[in-house]
Amino acid sequence: MTSLVDVDPREVRLGAPALAALVRAVTTAAGAANSADALRALAEAAQAVAGADVALVRALDDSGERLEAVAVAGPRTLAAELYGTALPASELPQAPLDELSRAPAAV
Repeated sequence: MTSLVDVDPREVRLGAPALAALVRAVTTAAGAANSADALRALAEAAQAVAGADVALVRALDDSGERLEAVAVAGPRTLAAELYGTALPASELPQAPLDELSRAPAAV
């Protein structure tokens, strides 16, 4: 699942600057020395392109039961607070949502 909110990709239009930012992030991630740096570059690009206050990348832990924030882009204090937080995988909806307000509280 790439997103909790159901968005029709045919309705999403990105301008050249946004696409360029994504290309730079993917290039940076591909050349990163470790996965933490790669994921941070992708989170920063997602934040910039979406115009969001914060962007998180979550990954399943070894047990497969929790999604842990492994990269956070945003204000330093907020990023520090969110990094490492976990969301039980069982709380994820089975299908994309029409409204973000229906997402689990941890989202």
